[in-house]
Amino acid sequence: MATSTKSLSASYMGVRCGMTEKTARLFMLKVIEAMTYDITQTESNRGLNFKALHTRIHQVKSWIKTTYFWVSDNNLNRYFNEFCFRINRSQSKATIFNNLIVKMVEVDKIYQSELISN
Repeated sequence: MATSTKSLSASYMGVRCGMTEKTARLFMLKVIEAMTYDITQTESNRGLNFKALHTRIHQVKSWIKTTYFWVSDNNLNRYFNEFCFRINRSQSKATIFNNLIVKMVEVDKIYQSELISN
């Protein structure tokens, strides 16, 4: 039985895609080689270069501190997901109901006589 994560994922991929584990490993190696990124590190300049990022981090920390009185390490991802959901909802003012009303107002009128077939 395989003990490493790579061999488990390669064998799983081999079963799912109908190929041998060796072929799956080769395929995964080629995918990893193709995913090389040219990343350069940028100086923070005491946070001035990443003001939007620092602002968002501050918002998350403030929201968690003001919403919950106790935070579990196991649920940090859930807290962050809820924060993202609330931010997305607050930034997109056009809710489903508002979209429905706007579409109903903008569409051409349809009279009952047009709906009823003779």
